[in-house]
This record gives sequence, structure tokens and C-alpha cells, in this order.
Amino acid sequence: MRIGIDGGCWSNRRGFGRVLREQLAALLQLDSSITYLLFLDAPADIPSFPNLTATIVRTSQTVKEAATSDGRRSASDLLHMGRAVSAEQLDLFFYPAVYSWFPLHRRIPNIVGIHDTIADRNPHLAFSTPMQELFWNLKVKGALWQADHIITVSNYSAHQISSFFEEPASGISVVPNAVSPFFHPVAVDNGQPYILYAGGISPNKNLPVLIEAFSHLNTKLKLILAGDYKGDGFKGCYTSLVQQIERLNLKHRIEFTGFITDERLRELYSGAAVFAMPSLDEGFGLPALEAMACGAPVVVSSGNGLAEVVGHAGLICPPMDIQSWVSALRQALSDPSLKSKSLKRAAEFSWQHSAQVLLQVFLKLNQNSQQSRLP
Repeated sequence: MRIGIDGGCWSNRRGFGRVLREQLAALLQLDSSITYLLFLDAPADIPSFPNLTATIVRTSQTVKEAATSDGRRSASDLLHMGRAVSAEQLDLFFYPAVYSWFPLHRRIPNIVGIHDTIADRNPHLAFSTPMQELFWNLKVKGALWQADHIITVSNYSAHQISSFFEEPASGISVVPNAVSPFFHPVAVDNGQPYILYAGGISPNKNLPVLIEAFSHLNTKLKLILAGDYKGDGFKGCYTSLVQQIERLNLKHRIEFTGFITDERLRELYSGAAVFAMPSLDEGFGLPALEAMACGAPVVVSSGNGLAEVVGHAGLICPPMDIQSWVSALRQALSDPSLKSKSLKRAAEFSWQHSAQVLLQVFLKLNQNSQQSRLP
């Protein structure tokens, strides 16, 4: 069995990239009889396995450069990617995220990953112009029209995809994200206690509510907002957050880290008094799971995939209810049992399990495809 994989997300610093890298590494160890062909648009550091081949396709821009909130991929780049894939003899093709989708030039059974429907249901949170929204909608429609099956990361996302795009539930499989063993508690010099957020500095992350709630807490606390606000490529809200912080006279208590390494992120998770993620919507919420794996008490927003991931291990409150956030943060700061609950919950997720579920989706689609060819 030969499976092609779109590697356009490989170098992405957000969840798209991490999920692809972790899932592929786990897949490669499950069944050595399956050959994987990874199609990249730039050189990358990929794992060395006898059943993995990487092909670099010449394009004018990488996905990271082109598929941003204010850009789009050129037709010629989409053409080159499609040609490269269609030239190979593949049993199926897998797009880990619709974010980097491109059309195929011949019939190959394929699966597309849709992590969430945030940009589709709430375009004002993702796009700055109608033209950006138009190109996104065309890409998603093309991906859904071409796809034989859809995978997503949570039951919440599966429901949203089925409802919004009117896709049958039977055509959607949930392949949950997980957390790498790299994220575990490490010894750190705590110094001044802090509340931590990690992720995009974007409108959907609802950081104004967190900042407002933080302003009502103990003045000895610090708030650290870890995320790339310069080179992320997605629609950001850094400037408005800085204005809010100055208006609340919190500049001396709130820190933006910018992009940080995984080593530094693990230290921040491990030393956090509380990890907070107040997103308006999330398909999964990988940073919350990583924080739990490092033993951080967590407070997340309700009504989206975060509640499904955290379960009963953390505190959950309405995303726009500032008073609820104040109360939940205070409770998390004073409840020592949340640390052990976080560790226990995070241990339930592994990339090995995620890869096993994904492999079953591959095998079932391949079987269905072969049966459809029988006379």
C-alpha cells in the first residue's frame, strides 16, 4: 500500500504542523509494509525511516508564506503540487489539513483533515477582507468536493462539520490529537507566580477577556502570553491587546513572549500556577493538553472542543463571562488537586493511539476503493 501525504503543514508552528509531524512519526512505526510519500514545498528535517520517501516540489512560495490571512497560493503552485502527486502510483492520498489543500489531477482516493470550522462559521475572526474569505471558501469547497472521507480532531468538530457543511456523519471520522512524551513536568525556578496562555495571538483566542479577568486578581501575579505575534501568518490582534493592557495599567504585569522553542514552552507549562485558554471556539485545543501533561491546572472556555479535551480535570467557564473567569482563576490558584487531575487526564492521550485510529481510516478507505473497482 502506497499512501501520499501533503506535507505543506510540516513547518507550520501551530497545531497543524505539530499534528502532522507527530502522527507521521507514529504511523511509520505501526506497519512497515506501508510506504508513505511525503510531498513538501521546501527542504525539511524529516524522520529517517525505510518506508518514508520525501519529495520536494518546486513552488514559488511555501504554504507557510502564501496561505496566510492576507495572502493566497498561486494557481501555478497548486498546479505543480497536483502534478507531482498525480504522477505517482498511490493507493490513497491524505491531506492532514484543508489549510494546505490543492487539487489532484487524476482520480486518487483521498482523505482531508478539517480541524475546525472557525473560519467558516466566524469569518470575521479569521479574515481581514472579503477576498480572503472568498479564496478560503473556494478552497474548502474544492477539498470537500474531491474528498472521499473527512477526518477531524474531536466529536465537537465532527458535529460542526456535519452540521455546517451538511456532510453525512458516516463520512467523518474522529482522530483525536494527543501529546508528545516531550511535554512532562520539569524542574523550574518559579520566581514570580504567573498565569500562562499559549497559542495564537488571534481574535478567536478571546484574550481580551483573559486580560480583563486578570486585572481583578492578586497584583503579585504575572500573566504570560506565549505565542508568535510577528510571523504567525494568521489574523492577529496584538496591537489591540497592547492598547487594552496600557488602558488597564497592566504593562508591568503582562509579558508577550513572541515565538518560543518547545523547550522553553515546556518550562513555562511546568512552572505555571494556572494555564488559561478562553477561546471563543476550538476544534481541540492542543496547548491545553500539553499544559496538563506538564502538570499545570487548567481553566478553559465552554462550548467547544476544549471542554471535551479537558473533561473533569480542569475548570470550564463561558468564554465571555468575565466574572466566571475571575472566579475560576481564583479557584484554580488555590486548588492543589488540579495538578494531579491534569497529569492523569493527559496520560489518556497518545500519538500512538491517534496513529492507530488514522491507520484504520486509511485501511477502510483503501478496502472500499478496491471493492468498488471489482466487476
